[in-house]
Amino acid sequence: MENQNTHYVLAFDFGASSGRAILGALKDGKIEMKEIHRFSNDPVIVNGTMYWDTLRQFFEIKQGIVKAKKYGTIDSMGIDTWGVDFGLIDEHGALLENAVHNELKIRGYQIRVGKIGKAEIDFVATRKHADLTEEKLYIQVSASILDEHTRERELSPLLNARDLSAKRMVLTLDRFGLGKSDGVTVANAIDWMLGK
Repeated sequence: MENQNTHYVLAFDFGASSGRAILGALKDGKIEMKEIHRFSNDPVIVNGTMYWDTLRQFFEIKQGIVKAKKYGTIDSMGIDTWGVDFGLIDEHGALLENAVHNELKIRGYQIRVGKIGKAEIDFVATRKHADLTEEKLYIQVSASILDEHTRERELSPLLNARDLSAKRMVLTLDRFGLGKSDGVTVANAIDWMLGK
């Protein structure tokens, strides 16, 4: 692949157990592709929950960019992931669900993922108080629930939870549609983390 009068596109493909960087070059109406970087994409287990190792993935993306720049200027870049994996990213580029998880751990909660039928509750958080009473939270995390379909998807598992003693919440980046409805609190995630 030459670098004169060539347009370069860098693509990252994250698979279930490995990833790769592929450099595409467009020159004189012809496309060439070359794998320039391959790496392991092993998940990590944090408090019993499996996550992608996003810090490692970020490192590997940077390695791919460094290798691609040896060919010339990168005109475009994209990332493709296996399956339906995703991360909720806040306005500053931080992973929202990880931030909520970390805040719950800081506050002394034990955390697991909940299941109600086929629906999942992002966090079932419990902690014991000095008087031996137990506090339980059911928490859904969504970047936004302004869309009616998304709102229904996030609220449904909480509304169907049989344990009415648990505090039920949806944490979102939204600034509208907050408050309490049918026993479920919808709160801004950043305000919640700041204790507002």
